[in-house]
Amino acid sequence: MRVAVKARLFRAPVSRGYSLVELLVVLSLMSVLLLSVGVTLHTLRKLNQQIQSELASSAILDRLSLMLRDDAHSANQCSIETSTGSDVVARFPRTNESVVIYETEPNRIVRKHRQGERQVQQEVFRLSHGNSVEWTTTTDPTQSVTLRIEQPWGKVSDGVRVYRVTATIGLMSGAR
Repeated sequence: MRVAVKARLFRAPVSRGYSLVELLVVLSLMSVLLLSVGVTLHTLRKLNQQIQSELASSAILDRLSLMLRDDAHSANQCSIETSTGSDVVARFPRTNESVVIYETEPNRIVRKHRQGERQVQQEVFRLSHGNSVEWTTTTDPTQSVTLRIEQPWGKVSDGVRVYRVTATIGLMSGAR
């Protein structure tokens, strides 16, 4: 009898495979995990595109404000005229017979620098769709010009973001 007991002690353990239910549970957990990773990556991609668009828009508005301030400071005066339709033209004449003209068109502002009748430089500032642009001038106590741009922020219900640039006319030209 002792021989039978020894044979049972040295028998190799039987390895069992995974059952079908265990495999289905693991597969369903992995599919839920992959689905949540996919949704997260899609959301991050959309946010990245939105941030990149906002950064580009901000850089354009910063460049526009620098140019406008420089032009206003070196100008003798400022005049704002409404041309065809809703287009607005702001003129900044300088002492050296040159003039800088800002033409406001739908979704863009065009800056033109003219020396006499010859156009020296042109720069286009593209604005986001749905922006509204308003030019105003004041003369109390010194002449200044204000450019106000309203940008829609996110969805329609999120409101608008206001970008405002005010510059005093003639600071660098000595005409005050």
